[in-house]
Amino acid sequence: ATADAINTVKMNDKATQERIAREKAEALATSKKLREMTVVVKAKGGGAGRLFGSVTNQEIADALKAKSGITLDKRKIVISDTIKNVGTYTVTCKLGYEITAPLTVKIEEA
Repeated sequence: ATADAINTVKMNDKATQERIAREKAEALATSKKLREMTVVVKAKGGGAGRLFGSVTNQEIADALKAKSGITLDKRKIVISDTIKNVGTYTVTCKLGYEITAPLTVKIEEA
């Protein structure tokens, strides 16, 4: 363990901590945006408020990107119950570092 090697390890640790702090701050900012946002997803329906099939995580992720430019992986969107009817639902978005945010999704018939 030379002084140069120790210094290199300290610099790497500091850079890693700064990166983690920056990513946490970005996740908190995104969380704040998602809480105030309502995303509209249009799905094919059969009338009387019923949909053909169900709304998927991917459709919600695509609508979120189209509306706000926030890119969120479909695996980070958690839908508690399957969405098979027209209406307003709340899904949970996992943003990393144990930060989650509720997102309001409004389903409309296309």
